[in-house]
Amino acid sequence: MIKKVYLLALLILVFFTVSCDEDDDSKKEPLNPNTTERASIDRFSSNSGTLMVRTSTNGLPEAGEPINYDSGEPFITQGLSPTGSVVQYYNFDVQTTKPAPIFLFFDSNGNRIEEQLNVVNVIPGDAGYNDFWQVNRVTVPDDYEPNTITSLSDIISSGFSVEATTTIVNCPIVPEGSIASKRLGTESNELNRGWYKDKVIFYFSFFEKILQATNDDMTPISPIFVSFNVNPDDNNPNSGPASVFIYTLHYGW
Repeated sequence: MIKKVYLLALLILVFFTVSCDEDDDSKKEPLNPNTTERASIDRFSSNSGTLMVRTSTNGLPEAGEPINYDSGEPFITQGLSPTGSVVQYYNFDVQTTKPAPIFLFFDSNGNRIEEQLNVVNVIPGDAGYNDFWQVNRVTVPDDYEPNTITSLSDIISSGFSVEATTTIVNCPIVPEGSIASKRLGTESNELNRGWYKDKVIFYFSFFEKILQATNDDMTPISPIFVSFNVNPDDNNPNSGPASVFIYTLHYGW
């Protein structure tokens, strides 16, 4: 009888040892942003663009090709400021007023996990993509290893606390190597990196003004006055853009 009890206890011990080993083996390891595959970005496909859609003649960059937003039209527009002075700004095409979620990572004391890249779940061409992002705070435990989470599915399966904020950030996703050097203030014009479904993405940041979502979680907008040679008309391809109550032209200052 004693031998049978001992054998049963031994089998239980072996079972739990194997189970723990299996859990350890299945645990996701952190990804290295320097060596991980890059997502292919196309801002000018028919799914991505509205006013800027690539054709065989307009010369817009191919998918994955770096974009030089400093090269002039159609990426730089010249206009007049409220005081009448001449200003220039980047044109990133039309965007909806509904921001997309972006996930930032913090420890239990509210400090950013600096080495962890931000996570998004949509890129240009995906349904719901927007250059404007609503910030979500993900709180991770003290033993969290940066870049273990590299997708929205990882966040969901982790069970970590996620808090949606009203903060909106202006961060257009672009191909690696893209350039947009102009900024209103002193912020960096270098590309930032993030995660999209276990792949690395690159994006600009324009923080000329802190933005807060409106009461209906929409991106706040300001009026811009544009003159057209031909009045907006959906049936006239040479006219200006219509549907201004659905879309807003996205400018980076």
